[in-house]
Amino acid sequence: MVARLQLCWRMRVFSFFDNKGVLEAMEVELELLPGLPQLQVIGLPDAHIRESALRIKSALTAQGYQWPRGHQVVVNLRPSHLRKQSRGLELAIAVALIWATEQAPCAWDVKTSEIFIYGELGLTGDVRCPEDLETAPINDCVLLLGKKQQPVEGRFFEISQLSDLRESLPLKENLETKKWQRPKPLAFGFSDAVARMLKVVALSEASVLLAGPPGTGKSTWAQALHGLLEEPTPETWQACRSLHAREGKKLEWRPLVNPHHTIPAISMIGGGFPLFPGDIAKAHGGMLLLDELLEFDRQVLEALREPVEAGQMRVSRRGVTRVWPAQFQLVATTNLCPCGKLSPAWKKACAFSLRRCRSTWEKLSGPMLDRFDLLLFTQDWNRGEKSHSLSDILADLERLRSQEKPAATAEIPSSLLDEDTSMRRRRSMTRVARALAQLEGSKRVLNRHWVEAYDLCVKPQDGFYQLFA
Repeated sequence: MVARLQLCWRMRVFSFFDNKGVLEAMEVELELLPGLPQLQVIGLPDAHIRESALRIKSALTAQGYQWPRGHQVVVNLRPSHLRKQSRGLELAIAVALIWATEQAPCAWDVKTSEIFIYGELGLTGDVRCPEDLETAPINDCVLLLGKKQQPVEGRFFEISQLSDLRESLPLKENLETKKWQRPKPLAFGFSDAVARMLKVVALSEASVLLAGPPGTGKSTWAQALHGLLEEPTPETWQACRSLHAREGKKLEWRPLVNPHHTIPAISMIGGGFPLFPGDIAKAHGGMLLLDELLEFDRQVLEALREPVEAGQMRVSRRGVTRVWPAQFQLVATTNLCPCGKLSPAWKKACAFSLRRCRSTWEKLSGPMLDRFDLLLFTQDWNRGEKSHSLSDILADLERLRSQEKPAATAEIPSSLLDEDTSMRRRRSMTRVARALAQLEGSKRVLNRHWVEAYDLCVKPQDGFYQLFA
């Protein structure tokens, strides 16, 4: 004869739900009421939560637990006015039911203290921790989690199956802050001029377009730049980790998003329903690398104009609006014409007419081209001795970043400006001039820095337009 369960009728625990891409705390109230033995979840659950009743019943039965006879299980999710989407709520419901029916001891005083339970259940009662836990606010929380692949920061209990609840669980504590790990420098050498330009772009974090013949190292240079970026702030690092954790990806360094040129606009921008972030938002805090820029669809290129300027990506679908941060370093590479040989210095080397080359460049509008702080022509990059390794360049950058930066209040000399100089060109010159001063260890932006910034930010674009005049 099966023993009658001892019921305390009511149990309260906590879990997390997905609110606009970030996990937020949720109160889970469980109560046993007379009625048919079924599970009812209220508080605007989504379809995934509603169908979890069968998984919970199967997991409990497989682990030797009983479903309360003659009682229905009612679960209320609060806050009740927000629609709930959660990958780990089913463990919270199963554990609350086990504790409410006293089928396993609860060593935690749930009446006076809060414990957050998060995990996915298998049909046989195995428990796993979802990857999106990294987006949860777990600073001072005590957690009960499923088996996890990655270390969790904080205090937590861990179970691999529901039967582990019958045992005395040790409270684990991991106070080690999750840190980033800079990628290992590539085994490439660079000439004096190319290495210096790497330092300038890394210090300024300027957006740059590399244009020139094939085989001049454009893509290699861009990938090398990613490993030279400055260490992220804790806030930026947390935002990057949270965004990629939703897809089960673990970041070790600033993100490098390198979409293929056939990417559709919706994958770049984001959208759908429920709304998902695109590659523009995923590059937040890192680098967005567009290799073969002119092979991208024009709609994709024009979609970059607003986020590059505003530092955020706003998407609206079916009356719902989401805003994702999108502060990244934009780097693009391209050939100047279909044969790839055209450059300001090698104009006669091109096998096609300028009219056909211009039709290729028409994919890139003037306003989008103006978003690039630097336009670098790479036809001479293979010249000179490649004596600078990435390790040496990184060591120089770390030394320079530890020093005081030049003042940000310096004004551009009026002799370098005219009425046609756009505000973006002026901002680009200011950013690059400060990096040039920092590269020399100067505390002020000097006149020679402004002149070189003018040569880097204004003259190349003028030369490009003269090329197709």
